[in-house]
Amino acid sequence: MFWRCLHRRGLPLAPFILLVNRQYFAADYELITSVGRLTNGARLNDELDDFRSHSRNRGFVRRRLRIRVSGARLSGVFYRVLPNVKSSPQVATGTSSVAPKAM
Repeated sequence: MFWRCLHRRGLPLAPFILLVNRQYFAADYELITSVGRLTNGARLNDELDDFRSHSRNRGFVRRRLRIRVSGARLSGVFYRVLPNVKSSPQVATGTSSVAPKAM
């Protein structure tokens, strides 16, 4: 799931980052685990907001270069895996802070 949801520009660098710092993607793994436990879309935006405010997401590399999991990609996978789950109005209309620029 991690590799599927990683921002595309992060794909070439992620293996090297993992070799140097195994904890770099800890916040990303926490997000994927939390979203994996959800059974409805009501808490998805809360999980994504928690991810955005996580202390490990404050650096230039994660914010500007986007070497991290994409909230939009993760949301897309979530709703494909659970197609009968109704999305919240924010996610459905694209007005959520799930948009790549907001992360």
